[in-house]
Amino acid sequence: MPLLTMVSSSCTYQSCVSLAVDVFLSQDPALLRSLKDFLLVLPNPQAIETVLTQALYQVAATHPQVCCWLLRHPNYLLPELDLLSLAVLLVGKTLEREGFVLSDNFYTEANSTRFLGELATTGLLQQAAKHDRLLHLFLNEYTEQPGVS
Repeated sequence: MPLLTMVSSSCTYQSCVSLAVDVFLSQDPALLRSLKDFLLVLPNPQAIETVLTQALYQVAATHPQVCCWLLRHPNYLLPELDLLSLAVLLVGKTLEREGFVLSDNFYTEANSTRFLGELATTGLLQQAAKHDRLLHLFLNEYTEQPGVS
């Protein structure tokens, strides 16, 4: 059996997420590149994105300072995971849960950081961010509003 097939069959989804968490905690760009290369054993790019996203949520919950480091270096996870797009998607879903309608009440196609900053100044997301650690970190890192919490 080829080595890649053996690694692929032994790499369960959760073990890949655990590996990604460990690599994220290292804060080592070389290890991040190796992780992304390793994750090519997964069946498709969406699976890689899912593993990285799930790992990001775990790190946000347990090691927010490491998550902030990743958010400050979004290029390390590109193209497999676009952190700014993930932030905008998470904000959009949060706003929809609050009763807002995409394209009626808000637009996400414009400058993403400006969009997040404008939402932060309105206070719309502050309550939701108290319940979602990753959203809270996104707002702190991707907006220019010092008082967002």
